[in-house]
Amino acid sequence: FGTGLNDLFDTREYKYENIEKYIVKKGTCYKCPMGCWKYVMVNDGSFELKAPSHIPEYESSSALGSYCLNSDYEAIIKCNDICNRFGIDTISAGATIAFAMSCYEEGIITKNDLDGIELNWGNSISMVKILEKIAQREGFGDILADGVKRAVEIIGDEANKFAIHVGGQELPAHDSRFEPSMASIYINDATPGRHGQASQYCVPATLPELMPEIDFSFSFGNKRDIYTGRAKAQRILANLNHCVNSIGMCLFGYLSTEVTFMHECYSAVTGWDVSLEELLSTGERIANMRLAFNLREGISPLDLKYPEVALGKPPLKDGPIKDITVNIKELCEEYFEEIGWNFKTGKPGKDKLKNLGLEWLIKDIL
Repeated sequence: FGTGLNDLFDTREYKYENIEKYIVKKGTCYKCPMGCWKYVMVNDGSFELKAPSHIPEYESSSALGSYCLNSDYEAIIKCNDICNRFGIDTISAGATIAFAMSCYEEGIITKNDLDGIELNWGNSISMVKILEKIAQREGFGDILADGVKRAVEIIGDEANKFAIHVGGQELPAHDSRFEPSMASIYINDATPGRHGQASQYCVPATLPELMPEIDFSFSFGNKRDIYTGRAKAQRILANLNHCVNSIGMCLFGYLSTEVTFMHECYSAVTGWDVSLEELLSTGERIANMRLAFNLREGISPLDLKYPEVALGKPPLKDGPIKDITVNIKELCEEYFEEIGWNFKTGKPGKDKLKNLGLEWLIKDIL
């Protein structure tokens, strides 16, 4: 951050003992033994709620908090509640407000444009006001309601450098400068810009022991200055993730059990004897079908742009990602080779599709 901006952001507000005081009861999905979420309540003040609301989770707290240099946890709760009630993605909401704040600080948009709202960094009152306008598509909120990519088209190219997105999807808080494989995941998955598509930062228990030939040690921000040797792990984790989504498992549940739980549970429910290897093949078919769908509709991962600031251009001068600039070309080339896609065309090879039993896709994309 620039000089003085660090003073606006007090990370002490994010300590659990401060968050805990807002919790009024536990919550859980039906029959789940984990109970990973809770209800919170703000009883008075500027961010008073009318009823208990879901506690903001990690991504929501990051996007509605640190993205905007907002350290007021009650404001995060209020914004999270607005998003939930209007069906708005919290990551996109926080990132879009941060984009608007950048534009406001740089004079690209003004108080007059915002109907009198002073959208400076850390202004929690203004955050809630602009989010309410976004939810209702009122005034400047109507411009922001479709996200940063569409907003730039209206505001102008001078705002583009503050629009942190891939393919129109605002980036989550899993920073590719800390975990470089996320850059490849964000740009190469058929639904770009989503952190839950390969879980490169989380490896399910026992997977490394079952697949000792694969180096999973890159996860959790390890070896963040090394860009080769990551693709094999990314492919495995992405394939498993596709199965999690298709089966309808909870990602938290998947990551809280041994990796064998998914195929054993699936076998028990269906009566089919499904192995881990079969799940991995299924995940790869899903990945190729998703790519084929996008290609048929004229969307190629090779055409997507990655925001330079999210790659470390220029690199930060201090902090845990000091001097890091991600080599996204090297990451993507290695992943394409690993998964059998052509880095020049962005398409899967005929042999790849045939081996996966997807010959019927060839006529649509090759």
